[in-house]
Amino acid sequence: MVPTVSHLVRAYESNMTAAIQNLQKNDPALVIDLPDPSRFRWRPVKSNMFTGMDLHRSVSTAVRGRQVSQDHASVSERLLSWLREAGVYKVRSEVCLDHPDVRGVCDILVSGGYNEFGIVEIKACNEVPGCASSIHRMQLSLYLYAAADRGHRQGSYWGAIGYCSLRSGLIRLFVWPDGEPNVAAMHRALQVAA
Repeated sequence: MVPTVSHLVRAYESNMTAAIQNLQKNDPALVIDLPDPSRFRWRPVKSNMFTGMDLHRSVSTAVRGRQVSQDHASVSERLLSWLREAGVYKVRSEVCLDHPDVRGVCDILVSGGYNEFGIVEIKACNEVPGCASSIHRMQLSLYLYAAADRGHRQGSYWGAIGYCSLRSGLIRLFVWPDGEPNVAAMHRALQVAA
């Protein structure tokens, strides 16, 4: 049976841990803080009312051009605006990636931007971190691996992890314009694990 991205992240295999730690040292992210949330009428949201799944649904709704609830509009508008400014011309949300080594559903799959294609993972949090967590980086790397390898386009993907603070409304993005180091690291880690 093909493991899921969620299963591999939860298992946090030691060979994957080493691959991610090496990536963290040798492939730093661009850090982008999105515009001041007050511009978008940000209202603090209690975490029990605004889960990560709610955030994913709101972005998915906005991608389809539908009205998003007032509580979620700020985040969705800013993320979509950032994607457009980065040169993205097609956005799909909650895309199933099915690869012989790993499968899962990524938050956002885009065409254009920093490279030909990209994957963006969105995380709800209380405070934005100073760097992307290694677990989230592993998750993104596995999605990049599954997406890039299925289309035999290893060098044509970029990736990002976006953290949205439920308290302040700040959105901090960690962006890797070239996803190839992520794909290569996961390829090696999965081969060792097999």
